[in-house]
Amino acid sequence: KMSDDHHEMDEHNTYENVEEYELEQDGEYHSQHFEQEQDPNVVEQTMYNNQEEEQESQVHQSLDLKWVFGMNKDIKNAVHNLGDGGSRKQIFYVAGHIGVIFDWEKGQQTLLQGHTHAITSTSVSQDKRWIVTADSGKDNMIVVWDSIKGIPIKTIFNPHKTGTICTAISPDNMFIVSVSAPDEMKSQTISVWQWTADLDEPKYTAKIASSDVQNIVRFHPTNPKLLVSNGPKRVIFWSWAEKVLKFYAPPVSSADFRQPVGEFTQSIFIPKTTLAATGTVDGDIVLWQQVKSLKQPKATDKRALKVVRVHDGPINVLTTINNKYIVTGGKDGYVRFFDYQLRLEAWFEEFDGGPITSISFENTKGGQALNRPESQYGGSSQQSDNLSLADSKEENENMNLDSYFSTPNFIVATAYALIISVHAEAFNDFGFEKICGELKVQGQEGPIQALAVHPIKPYLAITGFSSHLHLWDYEQKQVLHLAMFKENIMVTCIDYDPRGQYLALGTTSGVVKVLDGTKVESIQTFQPSKARALKITWSHDSLFFAVADSDNCVGIFKWGPRDEDIRKPIEWIYIGRYRSHKSTITDLKFGITPYGDTPRLISVGEDRRLVEYDLKESSIKKGVKVKAVHKIGQSAVPTCFLWSQSKNLTKNYLKERKEFDSLIFTNDQYKFMEFVTPDAGRHTFCRKTFLCPTYGGPLSHMRILSDPQTGEAKFLAYCTKEKVIGLVHLPIDGNPNKTMGLIAHSGEIRDFQVSPDGRYIFTAGGTDHTVNQWEIRGEYLDDEAAKYSEDDVDTFISLITGGKDGEQFFDTIKQYFYYAQIRSQGEVTTNERKISGEVPVHQVPYIIRALGFYATDYEIDNLMTELKTILGYSTSSAHSDDELVDFDTFIKVYVNHRPVLPIGKPDIELAFREMGKNKKEIALKESYLRKDDLLDLLKTRGEKMSAPEIQRCIESLIEDESAFEQLEAFSSSEFAENVLGFEDYDDE
Repeated sequence: KMSDDHHEMDEHNTYENVEEYELEQDGEYHSQHFEQEQDPNVVEQTMYNNQEEEQESQVHQSLDLKWVFGMNKDIKNAVHNLGDGGSRKQIFYVAGHIGVIFDWEKGQQTLLQGHTHAITSTSVSQDKRWIVTADSGKDNMIVVWDSIKGIPIKTIFNPHKTGTICTAISPDNMFIVSVSAPDEMKSQTISVWQWTADLDEPKYTAKIASSDVQNIVRFHPTNPKLLVSNGPKRVIFWSWAEKVLKFYAPPVSSADFRQPVGEFTQSIFIPKTTLAATGTVDGDIVLWQQVKSLKQPKATDKRALKVVRVHDGPINVLTTINNKYIVTGGKDGYVRFFDYQLRLEAWFEEFDGGPITSISFENTKGGQALNRPESQYGGSSQQSDNLSLADSKEENENMNLDSYFSTPNFIVATAYALIISVHAEAFNDFGFEKICGELKVQGQEGPIQALAVHPIKPYLAITGFSSHLHLWDYEQKQVLHLAMFKENIMVTCIDYDPRGQYLALGTTSGVVKVLDGTKVESIQTFQPSKARALKITWSHDSLFFAVADSDNCVGIFKWGPRDEDIRKPIEWIYIGRYRSHKSTITDLKFGITPYGDTPRLISVGEDRRLVEYDLKESSIKKGVKVKAVHKIGQSAVPTCFLWSQSKNLTKNYLKERKEFDSLIFTNDQYKFMEFVTPDAGRHTFCRKTFLCPTYGGPLSHMRILSDPQTGEAKFLAYCTKEKVIGLVHLPIDGNPNKTMGLIAHSGEIRDFQVSPDGRYIFTAGGTDHTVNQWEIRGEYLDDEAAKYSEDDVDTFISLITGGKDGEQFFDTIKQYFYYAQIRSQGEVTTNERKISGEVPVHQVPYIIRALGFYATDYEIDNLMTELKTILGYSTSSAHSDDELVDFDTFIKVYVNHRPVLPIGKPDIELAFREMGKNKKEIALKESYLRKDDLLDLLKTRGEKMSAPEIQRCIESLIEDESAFEQLEAFSSSEFAENVLGFEDYDDE
């Protein structure tokens, strides 16, 4: 069946051949090749982005990616040998959304940064000059890189709506073919791009008629007008020789092959013949030959010739080399070379590195790519290389006269995240060590879940679901030790003790292990439960460590005599565990007693509870004892916290009373909240609230970076659950211009650590199997923060809708503020008014509520506490209510306290669902609530309202009270429109 779907483009502004294009690239680059003028890793702030675009800033350079540990092992054909048989010893591979060019002789990486989604496909030109990378997702792209200079040359934005699943670059380097990722209907398109031309659209494109998802595409090795693609069930041959993409899909059935054939894996054209080959999951190679016809045959018309079993399992990789060999890499871990008759010529079966995922050879042809004028390909789809099977057989017989095996050296990548360099000559030498290859890159075969940095030495421990632990020297980039856990455990968290002597880890199965800190040898193993370990942390004196698990329990371990019997040897002992939370524990930290040296332990959970444990009273006999439980929130869920004695973590007010230490929480409402540390029966409370970065979701980890000279805290490093890491210039004051963030990984960030000298941040990407090492260059954020004084208020005004020049809202704020001055002096008076630009503290709650910040009593208490802190009063002081607050202070407090995300339709619907959980009045689409039930809940739950208060609210909200009285029940939308007065509710 021939397809007529096509898209023709004018062929103006093109290069005649790739040599002309390369000459252009060796000179000055035209602006058309630099379509990414800004670093795409810089994330624009999602909520507050109204700073002037003209102000160029280098603040994103505060974090500079220096090294990538590991690789994405799951993409087939994504590792490429860039060697030239001489001095160039380089490999290209993928690490998440980053391309890595690794020079193994120099020990250097060139990092290709530009993608914001995980790279899904790569290809490299025959001469190794050009690298093509592609991704999938929103705002996906295809990027062509210069492998010599390590810079992007051409970017194709949104080549496919759903992203790209596979690519290839033509033998003359002039064209790229891409196949889209399947949409919901499994529909795909294939496009041919003339990337050296000044074109934004593909030269040809067609919809793939087959419902079988095509996951690989290849050019013919000498004719760029011929393509082959395949999915598990179909092989499709393509041609655009007639200036339109046409295809032929040979029939596939057991009858055609005269035997059952497994799903297809990869397909190639065989050079200098009319043959093609396809590998299968059964280990077969299917040979396709051109259909014989009385008419002029088309190169796309193929039929199955024969099926030959060459591996005992799936063929993962299929390629050719030297116009002489068909090369296969199998799930069995073997690499085999066959002649065109599929007779075995050479084999490499001693790697012991797992299933083969990539095979790539050096380019020993002097760097020359195929570069023939287009006319030489002819106007028809007839191949110029038209040897038949009989011709290839005769040619192979001639080749076999010389039985000496010879190919360029090659590299193989495996599913165990290994890249191995192989000297092809080793096959003739029969040297076991040589034929095993030389390991060049070593990663983790399972998702990376946990990191730990040695407190003294430059050691980085990396582990996860692979049941392996790698101990790296992150300065020398060498693996020092490898621990392989016999229990086949999957590690979820890991931490060094402050002295670096021990390394404790927790697992998915509840196993807890203590390892030697430098040799990573097992010392002790515990299994306190079968619950997944979530967090693990050490006390400052290395005498305790604690584990939080998925049962919402905290387990405590102590250095002491076995069974707490002083006659027995000293070792690590398990005290017990306590279910201290009603929902997931989000963080766990040790601290010390004020002006003392005794360790303290606190946990925080999604239940908004802060729990302190009594380490002194806890024992094997008594179990874990809890000292106190505190409520630390009302609606916001804490995500992580810091426990620090630093005096400049948050903005210090002139009159505020200093505390020994403090707790800094972040929550899912994008706030930093500083709490007084509970001690000696004192209840904790929130003293200050500030905006936190809103770049990529709530913060999940925080670390303090100190000035190496003064020892004072200088930056706060953070990460979110997905994608983003960044810095906050201390002290925290809510100014977004003193923060920065960038995309560190294309997906989740499982762990986040800082080197003890404050020079590096390490991030673990989980399923991308990589760890990124970032150099901290704080001078750029210093320069940016220096532009804004402590008294700066213009930045906070700019965060208000419309900013200072806003025609309505900012004027409304000023009017309410000045009206509050009049109101405080009495609205009906003949006395002279005193407009001082200040309002009494007790008027502030009325102003913010009038401005649409519907603060609860709890939130008002937090706000009033901060105002009292600013004014230098204790929280219990009654005299502070008449103290005055100026306009600038009010603006800062208002912006920092108000919700980042306004209340919307989903919030109201969720509230109705929660309130109506035990009610029968539930509609198919919306939750209905009886009026009497709602009034009863308002009186008895949460911040309880009295009947008079409810009546006053009804009178303020509803014009026709009688209509409200007649209502028996209402839905969330009816309540929002008819009671709350949200006119645009249905438009949200």
